[in-house]
Amino acid sequence: MFTGEIIGYVGADARTNKNGKGFNFHVSHKFRNADSEEQTLWVCCFVNFESKVMEYLKKGTQVYVCGDVYADVFHKEDGSHVPSVSLNVSRIELLGKADKKEESTVSQS
Repeated sequence: MFTGEIIGYVGADARTNKNGKGFNFHVSHKFRNADSEEQTLWVCCFVNFESKVMEYLKKGTQVYVCGDVYADVFHKEDGSHVPSVSLNVSRIELLGKADKKEESTVSQS
């Protein structure tokens, strides 16, 4: 099992899972690639345990999450393939809200 951790911003309000157990949300993490171009990695986070934190996971909230990492490939409608990363969350910490400049960057991604 591969365990990872990430600090990033919630991209949209958390949603209850289809099975009614737990919830999910996406976190963005910005980094520079080998060509010094800024890129955003979106991580789909799944929480499968009872937690009152869901009500605080609103778009723009900065979070720390860690858990088991799963990688896959997402097939876009245009036929292209992009990497997909999911995290089965075992720990989550709220770090605060994005300032206005960072929040507008998150919403553009």
